[in-house]
Amino acid sequence: MARLAGVAMLVALAGCAGARKAALREDAPDASDRADGPPAPAEESPSPAAHGSSAVSAPLPIDPAVARKQERQLKEHVHAHVAQRMTRAAPATHNKVAKTVLQESSAAGVDPLLVLALIHVESSFNPGARSRAGALGLMQVRVPTLREQLKRPRARRRDALNPRTNVQAGVRYFRRLLDTFDGATDLALMAYNAGPGRIRRLLARGSIPARFQAYSRKVEEELDRLRSALHQRFRTATPPDGMIADRRADGATARPR
Repeated sequence: MARLAGVAMLVALAGCAGARKAALREDAPDASDRADGPPAPAEESPSPAAHGSSAVSAPLPIDPAVARKQERQLKEHVHAHVAQRMTRAAPATHNKVAKTVLQESSAAGVDPLLVLALIHVESSFNPGARSRAGALGLMQVRVPTLREQLKRPRARRRDALNPRTNVQAGVRYFRRLLDTFDGATDLALMAYNAGPGRIRRLLARGSIPARFQAYSRKVEEELDRLRSALHQRFRTATPPDGMIADRRADGATARPR
């Protein structure tokens, strides 16, 4: 679960930060998505004073124990959210869906909270949801899409309505859309909703209608809410750096180590 640990650290550091806003442009990869080369020697680096700005420090390495704790809290958050939203399903189904979200997002290199946000917008966590266009289940996956993503040519509607196979196909399809649109999350979300061919044609014309951009924003807003809830979990469960909880009977204060 190395990828999931990396996602956990990213989510914890992001906190309540908003997702990237949708835009009509050719998206250059973010700095966080590029593999940086080796740092230049200190003596060759320009002085911060020369630019009138403060120095930007390299990110500090995260303690493995902290990373494991963040990963555990992320898993707990996903499980708790699924159980809270799928109130009519059995606990065994909650566990199956949460595990699948975590496993598939880790394999795809996608934030599991983004998967939860997609499920919220697509079906409101109703595993039996059906659309007039033939989309089914939690992530509103069509049978041909499921057959293609899971390499199951004989898959039927019941397979698309199975919560586990539905999430598997939905996450893998979204990963394919991210690759198609060079990692641009907003465009991949619009393509998930409207189809990649349509979004490519609209991009070629230079204009994407507001209704498609509204879908992307809706998912991003839900993602912000989920990240905020996770950030709150970290804040309430983890004392500040350099402090430990004072367990004296006369007060729940904190003191330096």
